Amino acid sequence: MRFSVHYRWVDLLRDCLAGLSIACLVIPQAIAYALLANLPLVSGLYAAIFGTLIATCFFRSDTLISGPSTAIAILVQTTILSMQSGRGPPHNLLEILAHLLFLVGFIHICLSLCHIGACLQFVSRSVLLGYFTGLSAVICIEQLFSWVQVERPEATIFVTKILYLARQVDAISWSSTSLGALGLLLLVGMRRYAPSFPGALLWLFFSTFLVYMLPVYSALPTLSQYSSMQFSVEMTLPSFRLELLQELFFPALAIAFLGVLEVFSVSKALSLKTRQPIDGDREVLAIGLANVFLTLFPFAMPASASITRSLLGQMMGAKTKIAPIMSTVFVYAILVFLWPFVAYVPVAALSSLLIFSGLHIVDPKAVQHCFRATKEDAFIFLFTFSLCMLLRLDIAFVVGVLFSIVFYLRTAATPHVQEYAFDYAGRLSIIQPHEGKHSKVRIIGIGGELFFGMVDVLEGVISNLARDEDVKVVILRLNNVHYVDGSMCLAIVQLHEQLASTGRHLILSGITEKVWYTLSRAKVLEKMQAINFFLRDETRPQLSTWKACLRAEELLSRRGSFDTYPEGPGHI
Repeated sequence: MRFSVHYRWVDLLRDCLAGLSIACLVIPQAIAYALLANLPLVSGLYAAIFGTLIATCFFRSDTLISGPSTAIAILVQTTILSMQSGRGPPHNLLEILAHLLFLVGFIHICLSLCHIGACLQFVSRSVLLGYFTGLSAVICIEQLFSWVQVERPEATIFVTKILYLARQVDAISWSSTSLGALGLLLLVGMRRYAPSFPGALLWLFFSTFLVYMLPVYSALPTLSQYSSMQFSVEMTLPSFRLELLQELFFPALAIAFLGVLEVFSVSKALSLKTRQPIDGDREVLAIGLANVFLTLFPFAMPASASITRSLLGQMMGAKTKIAPIMSTVFVYAILVFLWPFVAYVPVAALSSLLIFSGLHIVDPKAVQHCFRATKEDAFIFLFTFSLCMLLRLDIAFVVGVLFSIVFYLRTAATPHVQEYAFDYAGRLSIIQPHEGKHSKVRIIGIGGELFFGMVDVLEGVISNLARDEDVKVVILRLNNVHYVDGSMCLAIVQLHEQLASTGRHLILSGITEKVWYTLSRAKVLEKMQAINFFLRDETRPQLSTWKACLRAEELLSRRGSFDTYPEGPGHI
């Protein structure tokens, strides 16, 4: 018993130390994300403290940590920029954030209740890689302006921003550029040789010391220009306007979907290390509740899952939810006592930190694998990446996901159609279409799921067979079909009626029990007679087709009047 109590105290101490390490990483990241989104510095801190606290209470995973993220920050920035530079009157920043937070949280809650995890399989990995690669490029482009001290243009297209920056070489501040380059070198070195140390926090302290000590850096801009709002916890009950909610719905939808993808990707990465089961719907629900709660805090930004903070906590030995909860306590305590020193952090130092974070969003090996896999994967990757460069990020994300779904449906609606016949040994074998010419019975095998997208394909196959006057019976072999929808049931009945009008017959073999049940409820068995349908036998996969051939022989009224198999079914 003494050992058990001692072990619990050691566990608690380890979680507290992990929480302190996470807090050291959270503070510079949260400030950097707020700067990236062009928001007050407290925006990221509110999300890092209260968003993490609320989400942790509802997470199933003990090691998953929420808070602001790079991808969410850049989407918030583009959304606010488009809202404030639109044709209508500009909206108040506080009002935009409150409406955006509520919509993102509400969408997260709805998606979790709709089991969004089952729908993510329709989003191609190539789309995600293309989007996150484009997002990484956008982050680097945005932060280059702060790094080299060049004023940002008003354009929202990132290709235009690149061209603008290329024309402003003469305006570059080389002292700011050198400080940012030094920061990148130090961050890369810390990540490689001392990954457990809070390199981000150490770099901010060191860069502030350089600005204070070296005259060459003393004139560089610091965060004092953003520190007009002092850190304090204020809660207000927001009021919502329907027209603004409608205007922000699609940007909020893009942010919400991106948050869902981050939650699932981080949860999956953690489960590979901890062997804990993934409950993505519950994690999304927790993020949604946290974002709805954040509407009470002025200027708070949306929260999501954080891969860097989650992996750091895991690396430091965190075992329970005490680690993320203690990290919020440490963050709050540090800010209460050290907030005045934040104003002295140079902007170029934060820019180099964000560029360093942006460069590590995508795994180069995953992109390389995408190009090596298939030409379709490479095309989808390049298409989504191009959208990020040419459109707003929220629009690029929605278009990329829609393109992925359309591509999936196009692939799923292209079934595998093959003609079969029994050989002299009585085995069912694949034949070429011209080999079955002049046969009275034709066996057509279809692989894939029979839904509305395949109606035209099935009608085309039967229509081609119907032109052959020698064909009297068509056997559809559905051994590899596990789903049939209402549109396909109607199409099967119509094909039966088309063949019956010319004295021909349609028989279905290899039907699973689920497909049989669907056909029965749709009255297809009643209209075509159940005797023309044959269930699949898992132990003898060719038996149902053999029985269908016997039924075809019966319909033709005399044995041997067709040449689907020359000497009968034989051994199945």
